[in-house]
Amino acid sequence: VDFNLVRKIAKDIVVGLILLHTEQRIHGDLNPRAVVRVGSKWKLSNLQASKRIGKPTTDFHVCNEGYMSPEVAALVMDPVEAGVAGAASSAFAASQSDTYTPDSSYDLFSLGCIMYSLVFGSEMWNINKNGDISSADLVQLARWSPISFLDKASITFPIEERTDNQKAAIDLISKLLAPTPHDRKATFEFGMVSVRQHEFLQKKPLDRTTLKAFKAKQDIMFQNEKEHDRYKQILRDLTLEEQWELKRAKDVLLFGVLEPTNVHLPTSIVILKDKLPVHRDEPMTKRDAKRRLKEAMKWTSNFGVLNDSVRGALRGDVPSIGHFWSLISDLFSEQDYMYLYFVDELTGQPVLGDGSNPDYPMEITTRSDTLP
Repeated sequence: VDFNLVRKIAKDIVVGLILLHTEQRIHGDLNPRAVVRVGSKWKLSNLQASKRIGKPTTDFHVCNEGYMSPEVAALVMDPVEAGVAGAASSAFAASQSDTYTPDSSYDLFSLGCIMYSLVFGSEMWNINKNGDISSADLVQLARWSPISFLDKASITFPIEERTDNQKAAIDLISKLLAPTPHDRKATFEFGMVSVRQHEFLQKKPLDRTTLKAFKAKQDIMFQNEKEHDRYKQILRDLTLEEQWELKRAKDVLLFGVLEPTNVHLPTSIVILKDKLPVHRDEPMTKRDAKRRLKEAMKWTSNFGVLNDSVRGALRGDVPSIGHFWSLISDLFSEQDYMYLYFVDELTGQPVLGDGSNPDYPMEITTRSDTLP
């Protein structure tokens, strides 16, 4: 791989995108055909799909599917494909009513796809002459996980043999290919300006802190993948009765998410160890405050390793649910009763009821033999 050429092309693309984003527009269809060489410079072309940032649109179906972001891939799928992709993708599509609000993070993912093809010599998906990918690939894109990229990187560039260029390029691509807009924007706080400052484009080796963070993230992702495979095997070994109970538990939770009453905009639930006070202004004792703080710190310590499992669980992936529960089961080992509250997304508050409504909270008194 000629990393100097890759760096030159990427830097010129980034400069063009910085100018475009400054005008509050995204390219919207960034792919190799939309980058042309003019003298010694690489310029952006094919701006027909350019959209204004923040202005909702339904006109995203013209985009090259192999270079679109996961959140938009979830929108272009038909209902059957959306169901296969999982709850998170289909819920996102339904909540957006087939509209997408353009965001600079879209171009970040597309740039990652271009850099992938430059560094690895092949595109991420099999793309036909019309820019379309297969239904199966579209589903995989909608539920994209960086582990796919890291697997490819470990084969092409063995971890222990990587040069500084290879390390920096893989770090940049993995960050550009983050699965959610939030993740991409959190990494590149100032958008393409932050991308331009990355070590690879500055022709610098990764510093020790970045290398350590990347390795830690990679180790966690590979470990999660192993756990995922283990839970898949456990799922295959379940009896029909156990599979039925697991499916019933999933259906009950989904029903709780989508069908509660007396909630303005219900999409979430929360399960707590203690009942919440009916009146929000009810004072809390010092002892209760310390106990709840201690409980919160336990959860905080698990956030770093729960991330991928939570995403998988939101997509309806049963092994991810099992992995999630295995990590937190010790927090509930001595608990006899739990309380399920619906969350009103309009206010962000749990629905407490008024004392006369027996529906809230839902008291969970029986521990499942299948779910932890």
